[in-house]
Amino acid sequence: MNKKIVSLNLWWLLGLPLLVVCLLTAAASFLTLNYEYLPAEIDFLSWVLYDASYIALDAALCLCLGAFCYAVYEKKALSSLLSAAVIMVNAGLVPMVMFFVRSIFLASTSNSGIMEEYFSVDVYVSISNVLKMAVGILLVLIVRAVIFFAKKELPLARPRLLPKSEPTVCALVLTLANLIFITLSFTLSMEYDFASLAMQVGFALASYFVIVLGTYFAEKKCGA
Repeated sequence: MNKKIVSLNLWWLLGLPLLVVCLLTAAASFLTLNYEYLPAEIDFLSWVLYDASYIALDAALCLCLGAFCYAVYEKKALSSLLSAAVIMVNAGLVPMVMFFVRSIFLASTSNSGIMEEYFSVDVYVSISNVLKMAVGILLVLIVRAVIFFAKKELPLARPRLLPKSEPTVCALVLTLANLIFITLSFTLSMEYDFASLAMQVGFALASYFVIVLGTYFAEKKCGA
């Protein structure tokens, strides 16, 4: 495994996203701590940054999935394993790091009920992300197996956004799986919150482009 692959995974896909998420979490927590001193015009920033930290985490996971798609396409076993490990660390441990950062700012001034709610949210995000990413990794491997047994090759093609190559086909499958999950959750919840559904579908569609960006980024950083 060369240095470019290690740098891609440990810095660009793990270290940098962790830094961004922690900074957003720290900023949101600082504003929450000093909420009563904020001018009315900017008091919304605390929850905007709070939401932004989770969006940044989701974007990082999509980039990691893209890098994993590319590693599997290149048939690099060690690189694929490292990418999968980075995905699971981002999915499972980063939310708990977010809670730790939040606790530094808020634990001394917030009651136990509020901190327990923060903890419950981050645990839920951690578990759900781990399950989603495990399914995502499995789907990518299934696509690779189908292409292998079909004795077909789907080489990298331009424009990259179109699902013509194996990595972009994987991105499309991951996006469709996410949309199916969203649809089933919406149907089974019986709440029929169409505004929330539209937002989730929008994020799911955007995830396709972020995953494809991850494949392209991995290709460029690994010098392929």
